[in-house]
Amino acid sequence: MKHLILSILLFALPLFTSVTGTDQKKEPGVTPKINQQGPSLHDRIYFFQHRLLPGWTFNSDGAFYKDLMSGSVTRVKAAATEMVSHEFAEGISVKTVGESNGVLITFPKPDNVPDCYFVFIRQVDNKFMYITYEKTMNIADEGFAGAVCGWSSEGKHSNYGFQKYTDPDSFVSDALEIK
Repeated sequence: MKHLILSILLFALPLFTSVTGTDQKKEPGVTPKINQQGPSLHDRIYFFQHRLLPGWTFNSDGAFYKDLMSGSVTRVKAAATEMVSHEFAEGISVKTVGESNGVLITFPKPDNVPDCYFVFIRQVDNKFMYITYEKTMNIADEGFAGAVCGWSSEGKHSNYGFQKYTDPDSFVSDALEIK
């Protein structure tokens, strides 16, 4: 498992770094990303929530979903510890929402856009849905806290609307409306 996660990180590393050419202007006190010692904390959280977990959801023949529905979070916490941090992993909780064939994953409160407050994974007609509640910018001071979004099995990102709440029950209610 450790080698799989490291392989994923090494494969994804180029996605998280930018190449600095000679024509790039350097602002005083700003270090180009190429000098970082790997992906930033935000990049690692994003990859975990928006790439790894949807990949497991759609490409494990239901095994990941079944683990979550049975209360097994060992893989999720191990991957979160390895990819992000022990503290981040300890802040993750999983709760089944039985009447909906769904499971709610709650993450530590996000600091950056579009890190997730929550993810709701459910099975509908032998297909899986991966729905996120992502931190958003409060543009125009409207009070928005997040956006209900989702990933498809083809890797397409959808946006279902901005919301002002940060509680899991409101998110699950919205997620259950998505067909």
